[in-house]
Amino acid sequence: MVLVSFTVLTVPLTFVFGSLINKSFCAGCVLGSAGFNIALHHFVYKYLVVEFNDFVIRALTDDMPSFFRPEDQTNEGWYRTYDRLHAFLLRYDELANPIGIYRHRGKGELALPPEAPHPRLDHPLLLETKIVDHGVKISGGCFGGGGQAVINHGLAKVKARRPRIDGILALAHANAHAAMRLLGDSVNKSLDYYLKITPPDLAAPAAGLF
Repeated sequence: MVLVSFTVLTVPLTFVFGSLINKSFCAGCVLGSAGFNIALHHFVYKYLVVEFNDFVIRALTDDMPSFFRPEDQTNEGWYRTYDRLHAFLLRYDELANPIGIYRHRGKGELALPPEAPHPRLDHPLLLETKIVDHGVKISGGCFGGGGQAVINHGLAKVKARRPRIDGILALAHANAHAAMRLLGDSVNKSLDYYLKITPPDLAAPAAGLF
């Protein structure tokens, strides 16, 4: 299964629910996520899932990971699928741009399996996304890129926590009780989500280092 992921950029929006409410939602608003999700479903997602029902589309608020695999596994079959993916991205823009939603092309990624040919260098799809072989990050987890990409992602997460742990240990000289509480309540739980969404055999190196 092939994965394409992208993030959208937002500008201050006015969402219209029926004809009753006009309200702008900005970062920090408690209704922001709900309003964003409702608007994107109404104006964008509900059309894409019908028009591109050969794709598996999963929206995560401002991320939209999608999966596809051509029935014809020949090179030509893949190239036709790239045409389809290009049409998918353009259709997203056609539906989303009028309500102030724009794709962040710099964050768009296409993770291909080893057997898949890359799009031809002149394919317009390459103007809309980029090919990666290190997997893509979706909702905090790493997917695709083979097992090593997932392992590397986990190891990087553990190493990034080192400065936080060092700071808490330094605090112990002044306030041992506070340091112990922070280690127990913050540090010990910092990998909980990662361990929940990662297969145990791939999470083991990160858990061991932690």
